[in-house]
Amino acid sequence: MRSTRRLGFVLAALLTIALFGAARTNLARGQFVAEQSSGLAQEQPTTQSDEYAAFAKRVVVGEMKETTVIYRTILGSYSQHPERIAEMLALRSRLEIPEETHLWGIYANDPDLVSEDQLEWELAFFVDELAGDSLGLSKRILPRTSTISVESVVNTATRDGKYLIAWLSINGFVQTGPTMMRFAAGREGDPTDHAVTIVIPVKPRSSWENLPSRNN
Repeated sequence: MRSTRRLGFVLAALLTIALFGAARTNLARGQFVAEQSSGLAQEQPTTQSDEYAAFAKRVVVGEMKETTVIYRTILGSYSQHPERIAEMLALRSRLEIPEETHLWGIYANDPDLVSEDQLEWELAFFVDELAGDSLGLSKRILPRTSTISVESVVNTATRDGKYLIAWLSINGFVQTGPTMMRFAAGREGDPTDHAVTIVIPVKPRSSWENLPSRNN
């Protein structure tokens, strides 16, 4: 119980920023195709800290293919995460979704812009198809999109999320959809060590090439 409350506190703190993973994967397991950035990213400014410079090397520019999403919409505080995650994981076997399928969070609101009771977010499974009853969950198709992402853990995801948003702006991308976070399939051990992947749908800014050089 203590670990569950601790996880809820950490996740609530993590998601108070606008959080909108990396390797070749199978969409049936809630993952996506990603390629290490090469040439798409602009030169990192020398004014950034060594910590940010190290972070920037971990950012992956990739692609998420069109996929079916089975999800539940949740209203209110992010502190509900532990309870709501447990509910979704309990439904996974009833939906005949493989145990290794990751659970995703999808966050349309910026908590700096709306009150806590106005937050609207989703917990979802990404699947190729759903054979049986959706058990009251909603279903939609997410379109194919380019992404930037970074692998993290709960304990450092607040910092990494802020850095990822900074990286997006510096490197000439614009966000095109809600921030998403992929939770690790296994959730045992210290909750602050749980693996997460922060994913932001993006596209390159068409105006980027017309901007003056930062060296001028």
